Order: sequence, then structure tokens, then C-alpha cells
Amino acid sequence: MSNTESSYASMNDIYIMLQGGDIAYIPLELYSAPENVVESVNNNGTFEKKFFLNDEGVFPANLSGPAVTKVIEWNIENEDGSIKEFDSSQDLGAPKPGFFIDLRKLGMARTNMIKTRDVSGFTTDTAIPNQDLRIPSTPFIGVPEDKLYQLKGNPKNYGLYVGFFENTESERNNFDCFSYRISYISPEVLKNSICTEEELHKISISHLKSYYGDARVQSGAVNPLDFGMQVSDDGRIIPPFSFMMLACFIANLTTFE
Repeated sequence: MSNTESSYASMNDIYIMLQGGDIAYIPLELYSAPENVVESVNNNGTFEKKFFLNDEGVFPANLSGPAVTKVIEWNIENEDGSIKEFDSSQDLGAPKPGFFIDLRKLGMARTNMIKTRDVSGFTTDTAIPNQDLRIPSTPFIGVPEDKLYQLKGNPKNYGLYVGFFENTESERNNFDCFSYRISYISPEVLKNSICTEEELHKISISHLKSYYGDARVQSGAVNPLDFGMQVSDDGRIIPPFSFMMLACFIANLTTFE
């Protein structure tokens, strides 16, 4: 991976404020690893793997709107009530209720109108042709009435599901469908991703705790260029101050406590 590609990739890393006060760091290379992908739709409309998506191409209603939300027991069950199985080359364990972070819902539009070094090299993503998509019997799959109580619960020893576009660095519109992936991070991997005290000193921990934790903000996306971050001639991102976070997606799970 070139320096430029590596810099762009780091913009898709995630810091997660966990219930209990810890902060986990989930880089793109972890959640996009093929062995962690449990759902994938290709740019020709092929459902390579399905987990939440049904055969008609419809997503569960409780997962289709929020950027960060709960994955309840109903979401990981088959119609007969048995637990679904992951389609993966690696043993990810049994699916668990937990949280879904859908990066497709989080944009990274610039807000500070300040000058930085020109950044180029982005391409337009290829949309799935409309004729390759399905016509569903219903576009809405709500949580059954006898399962609605699960939405009030708080998952323990939870797994993490991350939704993201296949081509993370491409530009796209809001009117077409694009290839995407959903990955699963087990409770064990999530625990191993908790930042150490030394690592926390390298990021703006006070920024996270104040602007997201105290304010009860559930999710956010920060474009590093809004803080004067520069890109060198060889593609390296140069932070404007030493404690600036390099990750740009933030999810605050303490809001569910």
C-alpha cells in the first residue's frame, strides 16, 4: 500500500467509546479483513454473503436507519428461531447481539472553510445497475410485535457489526446502490482492541470524553483536513498538533447505558 493509500485508509478507522468507559480502536484493516466479513453485496448486485439482508434485498427496519444502533436477538435468528451461522473462512464463534455501526450512514463532509494542500486521486464508485436489483414483496421488515421488548434491552458481552462500502475511498451519490460489506468483531477481539493508557495519550482522549461522552453524542465523523491536517508530497498525513486523532469515525456506545 502506498503512503497516499495508507493515509486515506486511516481516515476510515474507528474509535469506539465502550460501555464501562474503555475506548477501542478498530482500524480499517481489521474490520475489512475478508475473514471478518459476514455479509457482502457485489457491484453486479450479487448477494455473495447474507446475514442481515434477506433474499429479496431488504434490510431489517431496526438496522436500516441509524448510524449506530443495537443488534437484537431477533436480528441474529432464522425464521425458525435458531441462531444464524456466519459464512466465513475463519471461526468467528456464534453470532451475538450487540451493536451495529453503519459507516455508510456517516459522511465526512468538510465544515471548516480553511485552505489545505490539494488532495486528489479519488474515483467515482460504480453503482449497481438498477436492473440487477430485486423487486421485494415488501420493502419494510419490522421487528415482530412480540420481539419489540428486545429493543429496550442492553446487550452484555456484545459483538460489534460494522457496515461499510466496499470501495471506501470512492465517491458516490445518495440515489444508487453500491457494493458493501458487513464485518463482525467478536467480544474477544473487541476486548483486545481496547486502547492502553499509553495509546490514549497519543489521541485526544479529552476531546472524546468531553465532546462525545459528556454531550451524549452517539456518532460522528471528523475530516482531518478541517483541522489543518496537511498531506505531504509523498502522501503522508501530517497532523497539525501532536494529540490530534488520526481516526475519523467515532461511535459512543455509552449512550445506550
